[in-house]
Amino acid sequence: MPFFLGSTSCAHYTTTTTNSYMLLINMCIIFLLQERAELLDLQKRQQYAEQQEFQHVTMLKREEAFQGVNQKFAIQKRLALKHGLNQLIADIQEKGGLSPEQCESLQSEHSLNVSAVDKIIDNSLIQQKATLAEKHAKKYSIIEQQVLCFHLKQPHNKSYTQI
Repeated sequence: MPFFLGSTSCAHYTTTTTNSYMLLINMCIIFLLQERAELLDLQKRQQYAEQQEFQHVTMLKREEAFQGVNQKFAIQKRLALKHGLNQLIADIQEKGGLSPEQCESLQSEHSLNVSAVDKIIDNSLIQQKATLAEKHAKKYSIIEQQVLCFHLKQPHNKSYTQI
């Protein structure tokens, strides 16, 4: 009987071919499911990294705003202190009946005290700025490390020839 007329070898060939196609289709489905799982995992890690970066940036902005408010209040405090001291000296001169020399002496002593206070406040502001810059640098390096770790953990792209 000829091969093409329904011999047992033809049925065997058709079954083998069908099984091969089914195996290939199953392998493709498994590959696509694995790729989907890897893409979902990658998406989750990207979202987590973006969320962490957003939180760090928000925290840095909040700290910078807080430092700005602190500096603003420090300047206002300094101006109020100067005004109060000047008013106090004027009251002492008026009520104490001091001579101009004594008043001048008090004012020069007051100026020395105010300049000393100004230096202390300026040094404090410089220290606050340095502390803020250091915190910012540390947090930025942490973000860079997280991004680097994120990129190192990414699975390498697989080509379709690896099926």
